Amino acid sequence: MEPLVLLITTGGLARFTSAQGGDDIDLTIATVGVTDAAFTVAPTLTALPGEIKRLAAVSGTVVADGTVHMTVRDDTADAYGVRGFGLFLSDGTLFAVYGSADRVVEKSSQSTTLLALDIAFPAGRVDMIRFGDTNFLYPPATDTSKGVVQFATPDEVEAAARTDRAVTPSGLAGLIARVRELVDAVTAVPQLLEANGHIRIPFTPVIIQWGQFTANPNATTAAVFAKPFPSTCFAVIPAGGVAGSADSQDNPAVLLRGTITKTGFSVYSADDAANPCNFIAIGI
Repeated sequence: MEPLVLLITTGGLARFTSAQGGDDIDLTIATVGVTDAAFTVAPTLTALPGEIKRLAAVSGTVVADGTVHMTVRDDTADAYGVRGFGLFLSDGTLFAVYGSADRVVEKSSQSTTLLALDIAFPAGRVDMIRFGDTNFLYPPATDTSKGVVQFATPDEVEAAARTDRAVTPSGLAGLIARVRELVDAVTAVPQLLEANGHIRIPFTPVIIQWGQFTANPNATTAAVFAKPFPSTCFAVIPAGGVAGSADSQDNPAVLLRGTITKTGFSVYSADDAANPCNFIAIGI
């Protein structure tokens, strides 16, 4: 819904300005009048055209510099539509008015009307404005005042991309768990750098494994991962040695690609002697 823009009347502005100058003027918004009539909004209005009734259940508070949040409630059995409304001070002055060609509220006899407004003032001390009923209020929450909030999703918490969302204890716990996971992964790296090991890249499902095995001479050899991949292994990079000297013509072990599974892989060695081999495997 588009914001409802209220027009401060000439009489309302005069009262507001005089109060800023030190005059003893009560700026209490005591009631809100509602109307179902379509009318032309003008600063010269002193009454609300076609007024149906006055609502006295009005609460409000200052929520930011120059902004007042106001809530109006009607829980009676009256049924009516609202195309416009006016804010009346305690002395009866029409302080501000709103009008629309279309209805902005439809109230049945079984429903409760709850109208929440944020009123922005161009200048002046809005903290001087008072309200007739302070028993209920639903302002937006800020870092300095209580109010209604919307909870952030886990992605919004992690990205820290919103300033108008609240974080629940469970939402914060999820972020803390991820941070701990990262810390554990980083601190565990020195302990895992052994002949055979594995590590999961923090905040991803990717797992890297490495290890050593011996390739049998002139035969196929199965190598088994120290820990099976939970889902699948994408690739294996074997590094096979040879039994002879540096100028040996023997062939190192080679990967048999079709044998890669989440539990291991196989290589074939054409060497006449057993050869020590290493590997690196990537999967999830």
